[in-house]
Order: sequence, then C-alpha cells, then structure tokens
Amino acid sequence: MTKKPKSPLPPRWFARLVLVLSGVVWVAVAVAGLLDARWLADMADFELTSTTAHNEFRAMYGGLTAAIAALHFIAAIRSTWLVQALWASLLLDVGLTAGRFVSLATDGIPGPVGLGLMFGEWALIGLCGVALWRLRGSVASGRDTLGNGGDDKATGDEVGDSVAVDDGSAGVG
Repeated sequence: MTKKPKSPLPPRWFARLVLVLSGVVWVAVAVAGLLDARWLADMADFELTSTTAHNEFRAMYGGLTAAIAALHFIAAIRSTWLVQALWASLLLDVGLTAGRFVSLATDGIPGPVGLGLMFGEWALIGLCGVALWRLRGSVASGRDTLGNGGDDKATGDEVGDSVAVDDGSAGVG
C-alpha cells in the first residue's frame, strides 16, 4: 500500500493564508487612501480637485477598503467563515477585473499601475479558487481542519468559534 504524500499546507491553513494575503493588500490600499489620498490618487491618475472629491476618495479607498481588509482578517481566524469569505473575496476581485476588462474594451490599455493591479487581481482570483477547491471535501467532512484530524471541529479551540455538541438526545422525552 502506498502512502499518500502529506499536503505541505492543510486546506484550512492555505485558505487562511489566502485571506490574510488578500487582507494585507486591502489594508495597504486603505492606509494609503486614508493617510495620503493624493499620493494614491496620483498613482492611478486621479485628480482630486475639491473637498468632495477628497471625501469620496478617502471613503472608498480608505474606509471601504479598511472594512474589506478587516473582514478578511476576521474570517481568517473564524473557521466557520472561511468558505463564505473566500467566495466574497473571489467575487470582489472578479468585479474589479470585470470593470478593468470593460475599460480595456472602451478606453484602451492602462498604464503600468493599472496593468499591475489587474494581474494582482487575477492572482488573487486564482488563489481563492485554489483555496476553495482544496476546501471542497474537508469542510463538509470536518477532516483536515487544522491538520490535526479535525480536533478543532469538536473542541471549538479557534478564536471566536463556538461548538454545539449534538448528542442525539434533543427532543427525546
């Protein structure tokens, strides 16, 4: 009997890594958007010509991206959120990429920053897809949750997770 090679990184840890990586990208944009909106706007060829423009830019590229980053980080420590967060992250990047494709078709090829962002979003789409694919069996079965045979599923040892144990006696009179 041949032994199956052990995965270098259990599926849930890989999913967490993807969420943290994506969260770091979002937090970088958020910090730049909140602290130095003009620098971030200049990188993307935006012209912030009024207080309203600054306000809107900081809200979208600072506040909203900070909230998205927070969701990624929270989901990375909440095992029950992993699949949903990966789907949300994938859809966010698909939406950004779709907008860039429309722009390619209607406006032409962007500069290096726009192309770099597009390739980064493709990479995150791929990573989210791989993480979801790797989780496809382990989430439903409870195996390989932390590389320990599913012990966290039974004990609730992850931050913020609670576990209700059903011993089959509910409703028995």
